[in-house]
Amino acid sequence: MKLATLQAQLPDFEIRLLTLADQEALLKLEQSNPRYHQYFSPEPLTMTEVQHDLTAHPDELAAAQKQVFGFYLHTV
Repeated sequence: MKLATLQAQLPDFEIRLLTLADQEALLKLEQSNPRYHQYFSPEPLTMTEVQHDLTAHPDELAAAQKQVFGFYLHTV
């Protein structure tokens, strides 16, 4: 599905590709809800883990094939 199509179907959200520049914001978001992180890992959340989440991919795929999107609710 193309991003423009998805954006049209979810007009209350801004949808954008996340990059390594978003690491700090993602870390803060996960830290704001520690229980969420506990579902995935018993280890403390670190910036290294956030970076790994953004970049990890199977060996048989190119790194460029991985895309992580953020869905930001428009607030009024």
